[in-house]
Order: sequence, then structure tokens, then C-alpha cells
Amino acid sequence: MLREIGFINGFRAIAAFWVLTAHCMIWGGANESIIPEPKLAVDLFMIISGYLMALNANVRENKEPLKKPSSWFIFWLRRYFRLAPTYYFSLLLVILSSEYFLSGFQTLRDINPQRWETDTLYDPKLIHYTIENIFYHITFVFGLLPKYSFSTFLPDWSLSLEMQFYFAFPFIYLLMRTWGFFRMGLLLAFAAWLLNKIIIKIAWLNGITWLFHEPSILPMKLQYFLVGILVYEIGWNLTLSMYNKRLYMALALGLTLMEAKHYQLSVLCLPLSVILMLTVQQQTIQWKPIVWMRSLLGSRLMHFASEAAYSVYLFHGFFISLCGLVIAINPGLLSVEPALRVGLMWLFVTLCSYSMAFLIFNYVENPGIRMGKYLIEELQNKLRNKTPLTNE
Repeated sequence: MLREIGFINGFRAIAAFWVLTAHCMIWGGANESIIPEPKLAVDLFMIISGYLMALNANVRENKEPLKKPSSWFIFWLRRYFRLAPTYYFSLLLVILSSEYFLSGFQTLRDINPQRWETDTLYDPKLIHYTIENIFYHITFVFGLLPKYSFSTFLPDWSLSLEMQFYFAFPFIYLLMRTWGFFRMGLLLAFAAWLLNKIIIKIAWLNGITWLFHEPSILPMKLQYFLVGILVYEIGWNLTLSMYNKRLYMALALGLTLMEAKHYQLSVLCLPLSVILMLTVQQQTIQWKPIVWMRSLLGSRLMHFASEAAYSVYLFHGFFISLCGLVIAINPGLLSVEPALRVGLMWLFVTLCSYSMAFLIFNYVENPGIRMGKYLIEELQNKLRNKTPLTNE
């Protein structure tokens, strides 16, 4: 099955490229309305994550049944080593280069003051890499703490959110399997929405207009992970009736529109992406002739871009900052036509980000994944042999 869902690579690649392009336009001073809100691309990442976790749970069901607590620990260990090594490297890099990293963004703010005059969040002067701040990020709990939900100037708020979802996933998926994907999907989404409203109300009563700087706690974004699970079930649950498929599809599309008032018409990117995923998935399952879209989404280029997506997402900000440093050293660049300057910035950031992502994937991300695989195999051997989990 893993080879049959290669099309998902295309969606992951598109999401990373979307974030990079939108951030170049925002920090470069271009007209942002051309590109939909980059947070929608992060929401798409979450849909993909929910899809892939459901896929992996089913692929590994015989060896790692989710009903066994030992499988939960193995699942968490695998996900930790998938995310942590690359993230820790980005965190180390941003701390070591903090003076220059923050200065580059400050320069970009200064050349476009109208864009940032009302902003009180994305201000480099507010970032301080304290021991406490670093500790909360190393442990991934920073997303649960309002003060630290955006406190490194990396786009890492979603990583804490991912880790929260990974922790909850075995329980969420078991509940959905046991009590029904539609019923529990609807109930969990409603519970998350209600909890989010309660948090906002408590903050408002305490004179705080918005408690979390970024939507970094799971109740704020759980619906998108649920959408991914539903999309997987629609395609790969062969016992599902057509009636239930339609119910799941209606729920999935409805959940993508829960934040419509924040994004207005651009929010339609998410239901359209889900419809596209369902279409290509169904075509894959039915072994219909490969159309250009499925061929493109599963191409080698998309496979590379998908492998690079995580690193591109984490590291593209370094090259945006570098553009700011270059402009600070060469103020004559400000005389260049803004559209051309943004275009050159986008080209530079894109080339550098994907080049660095290639290196990171091969020398940081992949070794981390292999380390996790090695530890999991050792753990499974000990469990099979019923020996203590201690050094012998």
C-alpha cells in the first residue's frame, strides 16, 4: 500500500512550497493577496499527517496493534526520531546565529513599515533565547504555553502541535475504530471547538484578547488531523458502504470550513485539496489509467520535494533573513523595482532552501530516522525475548 499512495508526496511538496512562497512575499513586501494565507498550507500539512498516521497504523497493525500499550510507545518513539533531530539542528542553528538571524528580519520590517506598523507578534526585538525558552522547545511542550507558542522566530509552533497529535493519536484512532469514524469524528471536533471557545472566554475574562500567539494547542487544529483520517478511511476501508463514504466526505469537507471566517474565500483551498486527494486516491485504488495529475503528484520531482518538505519548512526563514542582511549591507538594492526584488528574493530562498534540505535530509533527517528504527528494533527484540529493558 505504501507504494500505492505516492500521490500524497505531491500534496506535501505543494504545502511546503506554498509556505516558502507566501513568506517570501510577506517579508519581501509584495501583494500578499496573490498567495493564500500560509497557515492554510500548514493546515494541509495536518490533513496529510492525519492521513499518514491512519495509513501507518493499518500497515503495522499485525506487528504493532494499537490495542497494545507497547505499540503506543513504539509509535511515539518512531515519530520523535522523525521530527526531533532536524528540529534540534534548526534550533541550534538559530541560537548560534541569533544576532544575524533576527537582524535580517528586522531589516525587512524596516523597509516595509506600513506592513508591520500594527504587528505586535512577528517582532524580532521580542525574541530572547533564554535557557527556559530553549528547554521548553527541546521538550516540545512550548506549544502548550501561551508565552512560548512563538518565541524562536522559527515556524515551529506546528511541531509542538504535531507532537500533541502523535501523543493523542493511538487513543483517537482506537475511539474512532470502536465507536465509528463519523460519530467520533463529529464528537471530537465538537469537543475541541468547545474547549477552544472556553479557553478564549477565560482569556477574555482576564483581559487578554488572544491567549495564544499561534494556534499551537491541539484543540485549535484537531479538525484537520481528523479530516486526514477520514480521507484515508474513505479510500482504504474496503468494508465501508457508499452511504458511509458520503457521510465521511461530508464531515471531512465541513471540518475544513470551520475556520472560514478567519480566511474568507481562501479557505476554499482546503476543501478543494481534500476533493483532489479523494479523487486521486480513488483512481489509485481502482487502478484506472494514470492521468497527468496522478503522474505529476507521484513523480520523482514531487518525491524529492516531499522528502525536502520538512527541512524547507524549517529552514527557509534563514535564507529570508539572509536577504535582509544583504539589503542592509547593500542599501542600493532598495532602488530595485519591488516586484523584481521580491522575485529575486524568492528565487534565492527557493534554491538555497531546497539545496540545504537535500543535505539535511541525507545527513540529519535520515540518520535520525535510522537511529529511531534501530532503537525500536532493539526494543521489539527485548519485548519478544521478555528481557528487562536495561543494559546487559
